[in-house]
Amino acid sequence: YGFKNYGKEEGLDDLSCLKLYLDRHNNIWISTFSKKIFIYIALRDTIITYDYNHLLEQYYLTSSFNFMNYLDECDDAYFEIDRTGIIKITKNGRIILPDT
Repeated sequence: YGFKNYGKEEGLDDLSCLKLYLDRHNNIWISTFSKKIFIYIALRDTIITYDYNHLLEQYYLTSSFNFMNYLDECDDAYFEIDRTGIIKITKNGRIILPDT
């Protein structure tokens, strides 16, 4: 067994990881203190920035956290946003807000 550290050189721009989510593809979604989401791609052993972080930015001022919660069978992502609830971002980049 071994242990590998991941940091900025490997694509993780924020080292303050608050929550991890393992999806059905064995990728790990990383929710960070900066409210950005990163994804560890297991097959490539690399970390990428979530394509739709810019959509989450609109919640930065009103929330204290943005956590990845779930990836469904269509690869749509669900995020827990403080003071907003659970939002869905489709794999094509469309935001679906919770019913109010």
